[in-house]
Parts: sequence; C-alpha cells; structure tokens
Amino acid sequence: MIAFAVAAALTAPMLPGGDVPAATPLPGAPGVPSAEAGWTVRGGAGFAWPGAGAPVRLNDNTTLVSPDVAVPPEAQALGVRIATGAAFAVIVAEPVDGSPRVALGTVETSAALTTTTVPVWRVAGRTVRIVIDPVGALGEVV
Repeated sequence: MIAFAVAAALTAPMLPGGDVPAATPLPGAPGVPSAEAGWTVRGGAGFAWPGAGAPVRLNDNTTLVSPDVAVPPEAQALGVRIATGAAFAVIVAEPVDGSPRVALGTVETSAALTTTTVPVWRVAGRTVRIVIDPVGALGEVV
C-alpha cells in the first residue's frame, strides 16, 4: 500500500461559475509514509521500511500511523492514495488528546494505485494521527 494523505480546506478559491470551493492541500499534511517523516507502524512482526520513495507494503496485521496532524477547522476531506487489491483499508482519526477514535471511512480499490477521499469534518480543528488499518483475506498484502 502506498498511503499519501492531504486534507482539503474550504479556504480555497471558488470554482468558476459555482459555489463549491476548490480544495487545496493541507499545510503540514503527513505526506508519503516513511520513518523519516514521522510515520510509525503497529503490529506486523518483521515489518521493514522500504527505501526512500518506495511504496509501503503492509501485511501480517500491520497498521500504519501518521505523525500528529493539526486538522484546520475548515477541513472537509482527506485524500488517501492506496492500492488494496483484494483487501480494504479502514481509515481512522486518532485524537492525540486521548478522546475516542473517529472512523473516517473504509477504502477499497483495485491493485492499481488510486486516490480516494474520506471526510475529516468530524475532527476539524483537532490534532489527530491518521491510522490506516488494512483488512485483507489471509495472505493478502495492501
């Protein structure tokens, strides 16, 4: 799985002829997962970070956790770039203040890398960690 996270904010310019604002990337978004960028993993005995810029592959019940992300009050969506194949991934916001986790969505794609969005308005204005938890059939890799 490659996970790339950016949030869309409503402070963006308006689209021509409409009242729907264009989304802009969240400043300070966690970006492409790497140990250098502050991402961590939970579980997954034997997990090893790939080389710089290489996709992160998760198996053996490995969960990917972003560094702290300050979600702006006007944030609406988070883009996740992921390939799940026969599996799917549950995306959760884990508030750093210890309050209950907030489910953002379930992502199911093909084996091809796909960017999809999940809503983040329920955690707007808070600092959270984005948790990407793959769920697959026995032996599947995300």
